[in-house]
Amino acid sequence: MKDRTKLERPELLMRIRDAAARRDYRVLPHARQRCDERYVKAPHIEHILATGHPVPARDRFDDLAGTWSYCLEGRTVDLVRLRVIVAFDGTLLVVTVVRLDGLED
Repeated sequence: MKDRTKLERPELLMRIRDAAARRDYRVLPHARQRCDERYVKAPHIEHILATGHPVPARDRFDDLAGTWSYCLEGRTVDLVRLRVIVAFDGTLLVVTVVRLDGLED
């Protein structure tokens, strides 16, 4: 049985910021598809990983995967509001990306 312990904010931010600084993360196929559909580029994701703030109310435990996913929100350098959902599986995984500015098709 996997550990259901949720990362606390300081450790969560440290792990995300560290992975972003090293560019040591993977963008999963679902997130890549959403980026294409939502006009989100890799630098947008990187900026949110480096500067976004956690939204704990949107975090969730996935019973099937046995892991937590965590929500970050923020603005890119060109002021696009984004939500980036991440998880950890040995490395940082970008699970999905959502534009919050209403410009999605």
